Amino acid sequence: MRARTAPRILLCVRAWHFVVVGALAVLAFVVFGGVLERGGDEAETGVTSLAIGIPSQAAVVQAQSDLRGAIAAAEAFRTEHGGYAGMTIDALRGYDTTLASNVQLARADSSGYCVFETVTTTGGSATYSARGGAGSAAVVAGGC
Repeated sequence: MRARTAPRILLCVRAWHFVVVGALAVLAFVVFGGVLERGGDEAETGVTSLAIGIPSQAAVVQAQSDLRGAIAAAEAFRTEHGGYAGMTIDALRGYDTTLASNVQLARADSSGYCVFETVTTTGGSATYSARGGAGSAAVVAGGC
């Protein structure tokens, strides 16, 4: 009889091992499944904000680049004409034929000039301007 009792006990112990290991596996799956799901949601949010932010940033960088081109054209005008008085957007385009069509001249007089560009962003629109005078200029956020 002893020979038959030992295998039955061993069989019961093995069955309990399977039950315990199975329960732990189910518990681990539930716990880590929730963590992974939350991580995926957070990653998805980050990717979405990145995809939305990049086009806006590109538009802003392009506007700033366009305005730096306008500054170079304005300085060429000043060098040739002795000042900024009489400068027009068409005159600037004569110095830089690649000057963006969105760039506009707000003012040009003997003391300086201001050119600006408004771009569409995901948040609406943004205006950048370049104010110059006496051979110096800077691109800043905002209008003239």
